[in-house]
Amino acid sequence: MKYEWYNGIDFIRPVEYNRLERVGKMMEYLSASQAAEKWNISQRRVQILCSENRIEGAFKVGEVWVIPYDAPKPTDLRKKSNKNEENCK
Repeated sequence: MKYEWYNGIDFIRPVEYNRLERVGKMMEYLSASQAAEKWNISQRRVQILCSENRIEGAFKVGEVWVIPYDAPKPTDLRKKSNKNEENCK
């Protein structure tokens, strides 16, 4: 895989960005939109999870979040328990 250099920044051609070489082995990656489709959530939600460091191994290439293919979907911490159940006890 060949990289293009511009002012010391490593650019990856769009057709090659799904496969990146890390520490001597080839790894598969997904974009935020591909992960969103895989996990059945919105692309914006995936971007928020990435910016909150909730997806292990995710990093940003330019303006695109790159997510490891085998990364598990993070649990949704926004869900709250039903307060009515607590008040009925």
